[in-house]
Amino acid sequence: MIINKLKISLALVISLVLVLAVFGAWSVQSVLAAAGDVTWEGAETVDLSSPDMNLTIALGSTAESIIYNTGTVVPTLASGDVFTISTAAAGTIAVSPTTGVVITCNSSTIDTAVITATGSQAYTITPTTTACSYLAPSGGGGGYIDTTPPTNTSISINNGDLSVTSTTVTLTLGATGASNVMLSNDSSFTSGAWVSYTTPKTWTLSGSDGLKTVYAKFKDSSGNVSTAISDTITLGATTTTGGLTTTTTTTTDTTGTTSTTTLGAYSGLLKKGSSGTNVSKMQEVLLDLGYNLGSWGADGSFGGMTVTAIKAYQTSKSLTADGIVGPATWASLQTSSGTTTPATTTTDTTASTSGYVFSGSTPLKVGSKGTEVTELQTLLNGVSLGCGTADGVFGTKTSSCVKAFQILKNLTADGIVGSATRAELNKL
Repeated sequence: MIINKLKISLALVISLVLVLAVFGAWSVQSVLAAAGDVTWEGAETVDLSSPDMNLTIALGSTAESIIYNTGTVVPTLASGDVFTISTAAAGTIAVSPTTGVVITCNSSTIDTAVITATGSQAYTITPTTTACSYLAPSGGGGGYIDTTPPTNTSISINNGDLSVTSTTVTLTLGATGASNVMLSNDSSFTSGAWVSYTTPKTWTLSGSDGLKTVYAKFKDSSGNVSTAISDTITLGATTTTGGLTTTTTTTTDTTGTTSTTTLGAYSGLLKKGSSGTNVSKMQEVLLDLGYNLGSWGADGSFGGMTVTAIKAYQTSKSLTADGIVGPATWASLQTSSGTTTPATTTTDTTASTSGYVFSGSTPLKVGSKGTEVTELQTLLNGVSLGCGTADGVFGTKTSSCVKAFQILKNLTADGIVGSATRAELNKL
């Protein structure tokens, strides 16, 4: 008599379940262990609970054994076994290891994995409810489709220094799975080019003294590109006196510079986020007077570079350097437009008056502890941001406090004290 192996296997499973149930040893796993290859004589639906979704094992799939967990399916295949599994609805499948694995996404965003074993191997199949990315057919052979960009990306200028006196700096880069990197002094990556990913790299900062930002994004061999990241550093002379760090930034207007742009009558407050003709006219005056607006120029959009230029102009005219164009600043710009501006040199000197210099290179974030965290909490409490007890432990309350400070300083509000936030703290 010929006995079907699959029926024997199912009988073994039923017996095993009964024994485990009696002794209270039944777990969240459901196990099917065959005395030889199992062949699926029909499609099987696998109901997972975390995530709450269904998978379908295809007719004709073979495996030595299979384990069903709450969120994964783990078949063990012998050499020559072919196992096919797909999401029952839109979703994504990941398989580890990837050897012998072909994953495809159809136009209905159903993800299907076909595993062809070349030796005895257990494969962990992990699905998610995120719809897969459908790629239109373009010919050629199959294979594992990599859609994950480089991860764990990082960039540090001069090992986290707050300031530098030379435009030549060293960038320390980090990325997992990257083959190329693109660097730029502006967020649009103007004139940027992909180069081989190596670290460290020598880089040249652009423009005159002031706060500088360097941007980086990474690409892997499959062409997946990461989200752009950045780091900042202040370009200008730095001295240390009595335990306080002082950064001096000097801006010089060109002698004999003439603005040929004429401003009309004041028609309302202009600030970061404003746009329109009055903004572009104001920017034209600033450019005529020698102020740097980066690659944006007079684009009619009041952004960060325009704020910096307005602050420098206001300082040169003994106005309140708030980066906002009100009646007084507009009237001054009106006076400057259509005239020759004499050479002026302005010096913006900032120092930490708290008696403590935030000079470390390691970012402070949730989980950080020590003296620098205590000083951070004390300083922010002193400007009424309410960090609570200065206990030297960086918790969620301190993170919220740092985010509030970053918003006030027009920084990225991520609650992490990096080089840009340290620079602003040292100005208090």
